[in-house]
Amino acid sequence: MEQLDRIIEQDDIKRCIIVLDAHDNYLEDEYQFERAMRFLPLNIQRRILNKRGDARNTALCNQLLQLITCSKFSKLPRQMIEFSHSEKGKPYLKNSTGLSFSMSNSDSRTAIYMKRTQGHSDVGMDMASTKDCQRWESNYLDLFQDIFSSEEYSFLRRAPRGDIRDKLFTHYWSLKEAYTKYTGTGLNCDLSRLDFGEIKAASLEEFREHISILDGKSFLFLSKWLTENSIVTVCDGPLTGSDESSSISVVELNVRTIVDNLDSMK
Repeated sequence: MEQLDRIIEQDDIKRCIIVLDAHDNYLEDEYQFERAMRFLPLNIQRRILNKRGDARNTALCNQLLQLITCSKFSKLPRQMIEFSHSEKGKPYLKNSTGLSFSMSNSDSRTAIYMKRTQGHSDVGMDMASTKDCQRWESNYLDLFQDIFSSEEYSFLRRAPRGDIRDKLFTHYWSLKEAYTKYTGTGLNCDLSRLDFGEIKAASLEEFREHISILDGKSFLFLSKWLTENSIVTVCDGPLTGSDESSSISVVELNVRTIVDNLDSMK
């Protein structure tokens, strides 16, 4: 948490991704689960309790992460944090301006992308995992052909089967879904229309920048592998001549740290 606090105090850092392991066993303790739940409104608690198995802990972690990061970035006490939703269902911080966020769950992790903005600005983020590809049949690419442009599909077909193709597929998926999170349409759109062409592979060491023109506007995409299997992509835009640096920080937290910090905000 100290790393996140230092980042928040640095005004020149505009972008930050905070990642939480939703299955670190802390919430398997019934007392700790109940302790974590009491920070949330009753309607949210009921929604979480309606889920089963790992999905319940993931949903709880998603809400805890949203609450702690929005409280810290806005400098508002957790009790004053209020969320609302846009017409397309995107959540936003109701009682604070200058902050935009997007969330995603994948491969036992939940993450939030926070961006300092001037007024309201849409953002999108997606995490995706190659483990999905490994669960499918070897010809999975043919089943998903409709979501790719002809150039993207041809590029994927030329990639060797196995790890290389799986990573390219997962990278493309995270790019497309990050944009649909930005627009708020979800996957209810023609994904093949989102044409990223032949992409350069992202890495574990640094974010890969990709600028794409979609719907006549320029958008910035930043992608990075968090682990060997899991990639994260954020989407910002539309770009203007005054857009700031594309630098971005990544912080990893655990559930205990978040619960202890929320408990101290009395």
